[in-house]
Amino acid sequence: GGDVFDIIEGGRRYTLARKAGLTQLKAELYEGDRTPEEVGTAANQARAQMHPLDEAAVIAHRIAAGEKPADIAVRFGQSERWASQRVKLDGLCDLAKKLLRHNHLTLGGAEALTIADVKTQEAYLKKARHDWQLEAREIRNQLTRGDLPAGHALFPLELYPAEAIRRDLFSTEVWLTDREKFDELQMAALHARVEALKAEGWSDVQLVV
Repeated sequence: GGDVFDIIEGGRRYTLARKAGLTQLKAELYEGDRTPEEVGTAANQARAQMHPLDEAAVIAHRIAAGEKPADIAVRFGQSERWASQRVKLDGLCDLAKKLLRHNHLTLGGAEALTIADVKTQEAYLKKARHDWQLEAREIRNQLTRGDLPAGHALFPLELYPAEAIRRDLFSTEVWLTDREKFDELQMAALHARVEALKAEGWSDVQLVV
C-alpha cells in the first residue's frame, strides 16, 4: 500500500542500497511503545559507544516522561546508578557540555562538576585558566572547599539537614555544607558520650575540644 515508515536504524544502508539500484530490502517493523529516539539510541549504543551527552539527553527525556531509571537501565544493559549518572550529566551547564563535546573537558571533569549547581559550574569554568584546573580532582577540591567530609560526623546523618548534604553521584564522597549545624550536632554527640562514660562509672570525664 501507500504506508510510509521512518527508518530508525539503517538509514545509511538504505541510502547506499538505492544508489546501488536495489529495489527491495528486508526490513523489520517495530510495533512497540518506545520512542524512535530511544530505539535509535539503544541500537547505536550496541554498535558503537555513543557520546555520553547524547545518552544523557535520551535518558533524561524518558525519566521526565515518567519512566523509572531502573527500567531504562535494564533496556540499555546498564545499572540504575548509570542511568542516574547520565541524568546528572544532562543537567550540566551549557558551557560544560560544549567543552566536553569538543574534548576540552574530560568525562571525569564533567562528572566532578555535577556536585555543584549550574551557576557554580559556569562560574568555575569561566575562571579556569589552566588545564590542571579542569582535572576532576582539582574541580572536586575547589567546589567542596569549606565543606566537611561526612565521615567526620559523630552523629547520624539523619539528624543533619538534607539540603546541606552534598553527594557525589560519581564517587562515594559525601560533604556537609552547614558548618554551624555540624558544630551543634557534633558537640551534642560529644556531650552524650561524656554522659555515657559517667554512667559507666567514670568519676570524672573532661571534654577537650
